[in-house]
Amino acid sequence: MYALVLSICYLGGSCDELIIDAFHTELQCLAAMDEQRLRHASCYPIEDFIDSYWTPAHENADF
Repeated sequence: MYALVLSICYLGGSCDELIIDAFHTELQCLAAMDEQRLRHASCYPIEDFIDSYWTPAHENADF
């Protein structure tokens, strides 16, 4: 299973991650991300997200 995770970074420098939805396959997750036109989102295996084996939002920030 995959989680669609939206990264939100604030002007103060802190960032948060919000789980938008969960999907059975990565392709379904990527299709939903494209359909919703989410630019600062990614699809991660749910187990990796829960266990914190992923790139946090503050490392993905483009500023």
